[in-house]
Amino acid sequence: MPSKHHCAASAALVSSFLIGPLSSPASAATLVAFDFDEPGGVFAPQPDALDAAFLDARIELASGPLADVAGNPGRALVADGFVDGNRVELRANLRPGWRVRITRIGFDQRASASGPQTWTLSQGTSLLATGATSSAFGRVSEAVDFLLTGDALALAIGGSGASSARGTLRLDNVLVEGEAQPVPLPAAAALAALPLVGLSRARRHAAPRTAIRARRRATGSTARA
Repeated sequence: MPSKHHCAASAALVSSFLIGPLSSPASAATLVAFDFDEPGGVFAPQPDALDAAFLDARIELASGPLADVAGNPGRALVADGFVDGNRVELRANLRPGWRVRITRIGFDQRASASGPQTWTLSQGTSLLATGATSSAFGRVSEAVDFLLTGDALALAIGGSGASSARGTLRLDNVLVEGEAQPVPLPAAAALAALPLVGLSRARRHAAPRTAIRARRRATGSTARA
């Protein structure tokens, strides 16, 4: 039968599964960032920063290929076709076992004269924010607060009010901030581990006791001989 000390140690181990991860506070940090630049002024659509909570991240257009123009500074992503409902999409796949809260989204935007008059920011089907575009690069920094309920971040930056299909919207220095934490082990899984802890400890104690009994039997046999 396991000793009281063994039971206490096992309970402490389970408590560390249940309480430990929850007691570690998360702090806001850069989760995903794109500045679209590489050394030498080369356009780069790959992320410049990606938190460990995500497997990958990418920028796509709902319509048309990725293109670039002068940015703020360096290069910037450019899109047109906003009269047909085009949008810039940022997708980042979450790693299993992580929980992410998004707290701020930022980007630089600049519209051409015939481009969209208003920008929109959405996560999935939820509209997060909207505002007027500018003819020179202007910074958008929106405080938000939502948990990723699926397995991916799916942001979309769209535009409305364009007077021409060729009117453009430039985007640069896209930034997503928030908090990322490993998901605590479920209580059921931690409790299921308790018998395994006890079994491992019992086996370690059983081996010395078996050896002692064997030596005693050997000593008794020698004495009788």
